[in-house]
Amino acid sequence: MTKLLPKITALALTLALVGCGDDGVSPTTGAGSETTTSAATMTSAGPTGATTSTMTTGGPGGSGSSGSGTSSTGDASTGTGAPSTGSSSEGATTELATTEPATTSATTGPAPVCGDGVVEGDESCDDGGESAECDADCSPAECGDATVNQSAGEACDDGNDDDADDCVAGCQLASCGDGLVHEGVEDCDDGNDDNTDACVDACAAASCGDGFVHEGVEECDDGNNADDDDCANDCTLPPALCQNGSLQLGVAPSGAMMVCDDPQDATCEQDLETLCPPTWHLCTYTEYNSRNDGWNYPVGGGTIVVGEIYCRQNSGAGHFTLGGGNVTNLGQDTGMDCYHGSSRDSCPAGYGCNEQEDQALCCAPSPSCGDGQVNDPEEQCDDGNLDEDDECLNSCAWRVPANHGLNGVNCQW
Repeated sequence: MTKLLPKITALALTLALVGCGDDGVSPTTGAGSETTTSAATMTSAGPTGATTSTMTTGGPGGSGSSGSGTSSTGDASTGTGAPSTGSSSEGATTELATTEPATTSATTGPAPVCGDGVVEGDESCDDGGESAECDADCSPAECGDATVNQSAGEACDDGNDDDADDCVAGCQLASCGDGLVHEGVEDCDDGNDDNTDACVDACAAASCGDGFVHEGVEECDDGNNADDDDCANDCTLPPALCQNGSLQLGVAPSGAMMVCDDPQDATCEQDLETLCPPTWHLCTYTEYNSRNDGWNYPVGGGTIVVGEIYCRQNSGAGHFTLGGGNVTNLGQDTGMDCYHGSSRDSCPAGYGCNEQEDQALCCAPSPSCGDGQVNDPEEQCDDGNLDEDDECLNSCAWRVPANHGLNGVNCQW
C-alpha cells in the first residue's frame, strides 16, 4: 500500500492537468514537458446513412485543440446538410457527412389475358374466344395465318398458298371435284361430273376399261376384260353381225342400219329382233327415213322387210312394213305403215308367227335415246326408262302412234 502511493498521486496529477486544459490552442512544448494526446473515433449508423465522428483530446503542450472530420450530407432528396463542428475544453468533435442512397420504385399493372373479352397489351382483338373475326390467340382471323378458325368457316389452314396439297384455297380440305389437282392423290380434277371427258369419277384420267365411254376417243367401254362380247378390250365395237344363225343381207351406207334374215324362216316375226346385232333393235319409221340415204336394197315382189312393232289403235299390233306397196327400194323414204300384223305383250294378237319369211330391219341404238329428253329428229318420245309396256317404247317411238296423231296406214285397226 505504501509503495503504490506515489503512482496514484502521479495519475491524479495527470487527470487534473487534462481537466485544466486551456481554450484549445496548443502551446509550444518545452523541454522536459510531458504531453498526452488521446484521440477517439466513433462511427455510428443512423436511419439515413453512416455517421463518423472523430474526437481528439490534447493535454498541456499537446495538439488536438481543434478536431478534424468530414462534413455530413443529408438525404439525397433534400440536398446537402451543413458541416457541424464543435469545440470544448476537452477537444473538438466533428461529425462526418452522411449520405442516404436514392430509392426508385416502378408500378406496373397485371399482364393482359387473351380471352377475357378486353383488348389490351399487344392484342389485336379479343372476342372472349374464337370468332369469325378473331382467332383464339387474339389475332385477326385470316385464311393463311396457320391458325384453323372454324367459326370463320375454315376446315384447315396450313399457312401457305399451295393448292396442290391437303389444304387448298379458302382454307378448305382438298377434295375431288374442287377443280384443283391434289398432288399424289388425284390424276386430274376438272370440277365437273361429266364422265365422257378426259377426267372421270374419283378424279382419275379417262382410260379404256374404266366403264365410261370417252367421247371422241372410245367407241365403247364396258369395263371388263372379255374380248368376245359387244365391246372389244381396246374399247372398239366389233363388226356388227347378225345373230342366231341369221344372214346379213345388206347394210345401209350410214352403217347404222342393216337387214338380217333367218335362212330357215324359222323365226316368228314377233321375235325378229333376236336376229339383230347385240344392242340393236327393229328400226322405227323415223330412224329408217333418217338413215337410208343412198341405200340400194330392192324390196317388194315377195321381199318384205319389217321394223318396229306398233300397237294398232283398236286391237292387235303391226310391224312398220317396207315392200308391201309403199316402196321398192330401201333408199326411198316413206310414211307410217303397220301393214304386216304382229303381236307384243301390251297388245297381243294372233298374227305374231304367221309370216316367218319376213326379213328384219335392224338399227343401231341412238346415243341420245333414253336420256329422258326428245332431242333428236329420230325420237318421237323419250321417257328415260326401259319399260316397253308404257306409252314410249325403248326405241323412243310411240307405242300406239294413232293416239298421238300419227294415223299411218293400217295403224288404226
